[in-house]
Amino acid sequence: MPFGDRKREEVLEEAARELLQKVFCVSGKHVEVEFFMTSIRDRIDGLGMMPSPGLQEDLLHELSLLKRRGIAPDKGQDKKRGSLDPELFPNLSHLREADFTSAVRDSLKGAGVTIDAGLITPVALEFAARLCERCKTYPDTLGTLDALKERGFILGIVSNTSIPPKIIDRYLLESGILERVNFRVLSSETGWRKPHPAIYKEALDRAGVFPRETLFVGDRFLEDVAGPKSFGMKAALCRFEGMPLLEVPDEFLPDLNISELRELLATI
Repeated sequence: MPFGDRKREEVLEEAARELLQKVFCVSGKHVEVEFFMTSIRDRIDGLGMMPSPGLQEDLLHELSLLKRRGIAPDKGQDKKRGSLDPELFPNLSHLREADFTSAVRDSLKGAGVTIDAGLITPVALEFAARLCERCKTYPDTLGTLDALKERGFILGIVSNTSIPPKIIDRYLLESGILERVNFRVLSSETGWRKPHPAIYKEALDRAGVFPRETLFVGDRFLEDVAGPKSFGMKAALCRFEGMPLLEVPDEFLPDLNISELRELLATI
């Protein structure tokens, strides 16, 4: 999530302090902010902001196999073709999404604090809301979405987040994004994180299009380029200012490189 000129860790720490203050009022027990942040980060970050080189290499290998096997159906082809045999793709099991409320509960429990079952859900949801309300849209987001919609494109959001859908939808509504897209797919809803094929399939089903008719746009290589391309989609990688350049396999090279969302308007 973009947070304007604030760092992700700053936003997490601020929200965590507010949560732990409420926990203290409810339980009378103090939890160290650093302990909680480390625990919750490990539980809700999935593969983390940057997966280990070994795991990324293993995932790329499996995505390459998926690409060659033709896991995604296209027009005139059997929708059941391909297979996601767990024995062939063991690393895809790492892509299960966490339950946000359980992550908060277990992180507090690890610090010796047990919250009543009737309170943990509202406490966790408030923490999630605090994280989302600090998000900022990029300056060209709404204008680019408007222009693409005027051209007749079907627009959707496909996002990795453990935060419950109703909290994300509130943020999307308040930011003006929700009214500008046709659908949204969240890993907290599907149970699978990008680059698992299940989340891409759900997005394509909701859009009512086939992979080769789709351009997937994102700022992370594994989730927004390699994953979609393994499923038969084209992919655009947005390298915002300050993002490092990556060496990527030829088969997963982005079809398009951009530095701002508005650049899409001149290229598609």
